[in-house]
Amino acid sequence: MSNGNIFISYRREDTAGHAGRVYDRLNARFPGHVFMDVTGINLGDDFVVEIERQVGACQVFIELIGTEWATITDHAGTRRLDHPEDFVRLEVATALRRGITIIPVLVHGATMPDGSTLPKEIALLTRRNALEITESDFDHDVERLIKRLETILGETRGPGPPRSATPRTAKPRHGYLALMIGIGVALFVVGAIVLILILSSINDTNTDTTANANLNTVANSANNAPDNANAEVYVDQIYMAKDADGQPGEKTTTFETGDRMIYCVAKLNKSKAGTKVRFVLKAVDAAGLKNEETIVTNPDYTTHASENPVYWPLSLSNNLRQGTYRVDVYINGTLDKTTHFTIR
Repeated sequence: MSNGNIFISYRREDTAGHAGRVYDRLNARFPGHVFMDVTGINLGDDFVVEIERQVGACQVFIELIGTEWATITDHAGTRRLDHPEDFVRLEVATALRRGITIIPVLVHGATMPDGSTLPKEIALLTRRNALEITESDFDHDVERLIKRLETILGETRGPGPPRSATPRTAKPRHGYLALMIGIGVALFVVGAIVLILILSSINDTNTDTTANANLNTVANSANNAPDNANAEVYVDQIYMAKDADGQPGEKTTTFETGDRMIYCVAKLNKSKAGTKVRFVLKAVDAAGLKNEETIVTNPDYTTHASENPVYWPLSLSNNLRQGTYRVDVYINGTLDKTTHFTIR
């Protein structure tokens, strides 16, 4: 965590899209002072210890709550919140225990859950006044959140820098000489510009043929350029994985029809904030489905700083038939890499 004062907690399956957008807006206003959930925990770190440390270091804790925040279950059908080591439960419990300012943020038309349905250690979350963010008024709603954060953190945009109080000095009496020098400089500049334009015109006439000849070369180079819309960010590795209590687990290319949730994991090269990642599931050779038929397309997900890898939880509750499928991964709107898997 980089001197974070604001901690954003969320469930990826419930509010990942909104979490990324809210993070981007808050980080633009409070650069370097916003930390987003467990994605900022280094590999190999004890996540329980890190959550305690990082939530404890923040001044404001934001909990994004969607319509399935309190009801999402694991592959065994057990509600996530009922797991003592559930990330969200640990984060909320730590914030409540440390007396940190908590702001619930409701999205997707969600309402605050009933405290009686939550584990005892996080039930008091429902007593915190919530802010609702709607799609129709997203900018205004986030601005309300920013103003509240400014108040809590003791920061304001404020007016521009004050004008200097130093009195103006009197103009020199030899203004006529300064005027003549200025006119001379102006005439010199105008003359130089005219000369440059004349020489440029002559040069353009001589190089028209060369320029036209080069157009075909440039066009051919463009046609042979890589498909990736952003040469710096691309999918370095892609694979499918089974579910492990809400996280990608064992890598595999074969799933059973009884599997409830699977994941497509995309490891990015030179990951950076603002990269748009989209996953598209298509049928390849599946009973009753057309080849290349699109099954599911997830909305563009905008990454935040150093978020890598990016993964897509895919529910098999859609009763996908046995057969072969393909996941296409788009980076910034351009198809980058694909992977195949089989359901048997």
